[in-house]
Amino acid sequence: MKNLSKSPPVGSPKIVSPKIDFKGNIFHFVLAKHNQYAENKNRPEYKWATTRETFFKWLEFQWTINGKGFKSEDLVKSLDAGISEGFIDIKDVKKIPK
Repeated sequence: MKNLSKSPPVGSPKIVSPKIDFKGNIFHFVLAKHNQYAENKNRPEYKWATTRETFFKWLEFQWTINGKGFKSEDLVKSLDAGISEGFIDIKDVKKIPK
């Protein structure tokens, strides 16, 4: 998994250095971050994250998983695969409000 984007989304929070490293399973990470977005989407400080994909794009610049970079597309695919393969219980996935 690599970070291929050139810059964080416009208006997103400042990026910390070094990146925060999540130690664990990508399924746990993506579920937590999806739910974080679902819970906070309509808060003023998240106005820059107009879509979950934009939020995931920002995560590319802020986080690594077990020391490795990733693309936002990896997170989307991992969430879908985690649900379909039974690693993530669909009941644990929060709905993203409008």
